[in-house]
Amino acid sequence: MQTDPSSLENSFQQKRKKQSQSIMTVDSDGNLIFVRKLLNGINPQLPPIIFLHGFMGNSTDWNFVAGKLNFNCSLYAIDFIGHGKSSAPDDEKQYTYTSINSHLISVMDKLKLQKAILAGYSMGGRAALGFAIENANRVEALILESTTAGIEDKEERLKRIKSDELTSEKIRRGSLQSFLISWYEADLFKSLNKNFELLKKEIEIKKKNNRIGISNCVKGFSPGKMPSYWSKLGSIQIPVLQIVGELDNKYVQLNTKMKECLPNSTLKIVSGVSHNTHLEKPQEFTNFVNHFLVNHFKI
Repeated sequence: MQTDPSSLENSFQQKRKKQSQSIMTVDSDGNLIFVRKLLNGINPQLPPIIFLHGFMGNSTDWNFVAGKLNFNCSLYAIDFIGHGKSSAPDDEKQYTYTSINSHLISVMDKLKLQKAILAGYSMGGRAALGFAIENANRVEALILESTTAGIEDKEERLKRIKSDELTSEKIRRGSLQSFLISWYEADLFKSLNKNFELLKKEIEIKKKNNRIGISNCVKGFSPGKMPSYWSKLGSIQIPVLQIVGELDNKYVQLNTKMKECLPNSTLKIVSGVSHNTHLEKPQEFTNFVNHFLVNHFKI
């Protein structure tokens, strides 16, 4: 018999330990990766969740989940290399998919986590998906928000690499404020553009990023350089939750296609928003996550 998440909320909130967030840094290949523990769960039998932010985000993007998830486990969030409080080396090779996989392994080893649920948004979703395929024995489940499995066509991959190289140079030579204003004009964020106050807040937060780190991340972690995982999606046997915004037409199509390839996937569409669903509709986002976790894990 399935448990209704709403009936658990009050009891879980009362039983959770009242603990301030804790922080730490993990040395990985000579780079310091910043880790934030959002919540110390009281049930050690439940797998922890590691949250991975999107481009120009950081670990604080996920602060809201600690008070909204009914799943009573430990919650972590990291700053990717070049973001937040993590190292921002001026070496593009430190930002590759191989490097980021290595950083995630270092973080999990330092935290003594043999396995975890990975939850990633956009760039973070790509990192989570790739990690799960390359390190299947270390992932219990995936929560993928606005994520792609890569670019299949070789010519399209080359075009994206060139485009990201131009973007990288634009970031290096200009101001982050100007870049962010143009960045959020893209169709991906058309619903966010209508929420002036929320958009203004996002730009104020993200313009504090390290310009070198962000520009290197655009090149090193480009979707054009990401392996195309479409042919490997069928090998992912763990539960997968895909979340996309209704107005994000490109990613609705991509995720519909991904669902057809994934053996154990649930696709949820958040109404009235585009790419960043957890920012614009955090409650609806967490409702989908809560139902997914209840259905697949014993709470």
